[in-house]
Amino acid sequence: MQADVGGKTTFQREIIITTLRPDIVLLSRISIQFILVELTVPLETKIDEAHERKLAEYQKLVTDIQEKNWRAWYFPVEVGCRGFVSQALWRGLGSLGLTGTVRRCLVGKVGKQAEEASGWVWRKREEQWKSLLVPG
Repeated sequence: MQADVGGKTTFQREIIITTLRPDIVLLSRISIQFILVELTVPLETKIDEAHERKLAEYQKLVTDIQEKNWRAWYFPVEVGCRGFVSQALWRGLGSLGLTGTVRRCLVGKVGKQAEEASGWVWRKREEQWKSLLVPG
């Protein structure tokens, strides 16, 4: 498993070369499978638009992986900046075998984290500008 935290991940170059960097890559060399996850945190009114954009952006990569005889799944998931969790996340977790209480709890935690992160961004919204405006 790789996660693109801080832009430090490298995609599996020995399998496929791409400039795309999915947020999470699960890879099994034994079963020859890729699972790609791309998270987007849009405004709730833009969730459908973000989903379609990410589907289109990664479709060629998924096809290229499949042409190398790997099984590939791609899950673009959206969590609204105010904590609304899209159906794509529910479906993706179900496809990975998470159901019932486990899935419900995880979805609740994801929504809460998105809401808390958005609150932090809101509280910090002027700090960078202040430091740029004040001679140092």
